[in-house]
Amino acid sequence: MLANAVWTALGDRLGMLDVVATRDEGTLIGHLGPDILDDAFPTEGLAEALHRIAQRGRTPIAEVLLDQTALAGIGTIWASEPLFLRRIWPWTPAAEVPDLAGLLLMTRGLMVRSVESTSGPTVTGEGGRGQGSYVHSRMGRPCRRCGTPIERGVAGEPPTERPISYCPRCQPAP
Repeated sequence: MLANAVWTALGDRLGMLDVVATRDEGTLIGHLGPDILDDAFPTEGLAEALHRIAQRGRTPIAEVLLDQTALAGIGTIWASEPLFLRRIWPWTPAAEVPDLAGLLLMTRGLMVRSVESTSGPTVTGEGGRGQGSYVHSRMGRPCRRCGTPIERGVAGEPPTERPISYCPRCQPAP
């Protein structure tokens, strides 16, 4: 937990955290895309995010969603789960994703609902590790939709690769 007289920030299962002086924040966040949880995202940030993502063309959508320079705030849970719900193969080129704006707005909605949850990150509405998700952290367990074992792949290249969970039957490769 980090806090000052006005704000308190609580991190849960953070993959990485850099703490810097306020005067140096620009070196860490100046390159970031729009924050998906910003109140203005639906009206202002969405267009910028769509533009940044369009520039990535053939890059797999899972990799683009995890790229904080395209859109800030999405981690492995929030890349894996919306792709599952929309039945999108995580390695679909970003330029070929149908209704990308709808995908981003749905992702934002799921994240906002989860932030308001008292049980931690949840897509399903259930609490408990592995219960709040359809695919994330459920490798080898049966898909909640079709029963096929959930698999985990990799988005990105070393040393910044990230795990992506998916159902090979519900999210088949084209």
